[in-house]
Amino acid sequence: MKLLLVSALIAISPTARACTIVYGEYKVGPDFRVKVEKRGQPAQGAVVKIQGASATTDKNGFAFFHQVPPGSNFISVDVLTGIPDGAYLKVSSDGPAAITIPLQLPDIEPISVRSLKGSIRASDFYYSDSQRPYSLELIDGRSKRKLATSQTNSRGEFAFRETKPGLYAIAVDRSGQIVVEVTPGARVQELDIDIGMTSCGLYYLDRSQCPHAEMRMERLSGQVIDSSGASVPNAKIELLDSERRSIEDIRSDGQGMFSSLRNLVGSYELFIRSPGFSPYHGIVHLDAENGADSKTSVTITLGIGGSCGTQK
Repeated sequence: MKLLLVSALIAISPTARACTIVYGEYKVGPDFRVKVEKRGQPAQGAVVKIQGASATTDKNGFAFFHQVPPGSNFISVDVLTGIPDGAYLKVSSDGPAAITIPLQLPDIEPISVRSLKGSIRASDFYYSDSQRPYSLELIDGRSKRKLATSQTNSRGEFAFRETKPGLYAIAVDRSGQIVVEVTPGARVQELDIDIGMTSCGLYYLDRSQCPHAEMRMERLSGQVIDSSGASVPNAKIELLDSERRSIEDIRSDGQGMFSSLRNLVGSYELFIRSPGFSPYHGIVHLDAENGADSKTSVTITLGIGGSCGTQK
């Protein structure tokens, strides 16, 4: 998921899970227009809201407002999920005419899946522990009507009975929504989502969209860093067997370095997590006889705000 605004500035701190939004300000007269774009193209049918009024964009992405009362106001795009773009307005009877306020729709695509079941887990969830339940609401993506409720179990698993093709949103603890499109021919059968929270709201990572990384190593060791190259201390490194039982649980040191003391042999799922980051998920084949393509060390870069982690 991308947290994207054009007229607003967003800064996210992965360690503190803090988020700061600074919106633009405009002086306008009682008549003005708003242009909404998505990925640089006009967004038709977007609903733009202001206190006491709303307007829908035309084929050119424009929404028009007339005779707005003088005073301070806030205008924003109504979105199903993500952080809505907006701007502060100072409306006056003698304000500038013919002002166009640029707004953006979040660059979020629905997760295409064949069913409304699967797993929603916190970004710091460990298979060796239990997760507190999340309350879930299933919402129709067109009418925004609530269809059903559910909750996750201690492993993040859930299921809605609804399987009718269409656009839906899954509200998580009423803190944010995951947009899902049920399609019979989707590549993915079930949802596999990692979520996190900032003061701006919920972000999520569709694990099925991340590269299915595999590596061969003599022994599990390496370093955990962030996208800037800074080390990530106290990250949790977890190995799971074929039945997803946790068999190795270590932490990175102050320089982000980690190393297993066990001589494990076989193929394992590797998860690396740290609060505020998107978890890394890969497959590691451990064997001292792995050969020339075997790594002696790996560098894991954790993603931020719903982006995939990488390894090299």
